[in-house]
Amino acid sequence: MFSLRTHVLILVAFFASLLIIGWGGAILQGMGVIRAPTTLRVPMMIVMGFLVLGLVFSAVPVMVMLVLGVQKNIGNENVALVAAALRRQRTIIYVMWALLALGSLIAIPAAILDGAFRDAPATDTDTEKTGSE
Repeated sequence: MFSLRTHVLILVAFFASLLIIGWGGAILQGMGVIRAPTTLRVPMMIVMGFLVLGLVFSAVPVMVMLVLGVQKNIGNENVALVAAALRRQRTIIYVMWALLALGSLIAIPAAILDGAFRDAPATDTDTEKTGSE
């Protein structure tokens, strides 16, 4: 496991990438450089989706290390629960990553099947056809 500083830098890099690509694309589209934005819609959604997943997964070690680091610095490292969490810091991170991965494996396909990434919003007739609501 990397240090807290390294994990924070990874988190900031994902966040900056999201901002730069988002703003850069909006600026290029506004200037007319991107003439057919619909052709880039799906590839950019995939890129941004992976960057968001990276941001979320990289936030977990930062949060765990910050909370446990503060507990250690204020003198609670001898409290049984905090001491156990400090010893099992990696396990906590891996379990949280596993829960995020399982949730993503369920939620992302469900969102795709439900039409979350369509061009037009779903109407009442669309939900009647698919039977979902």
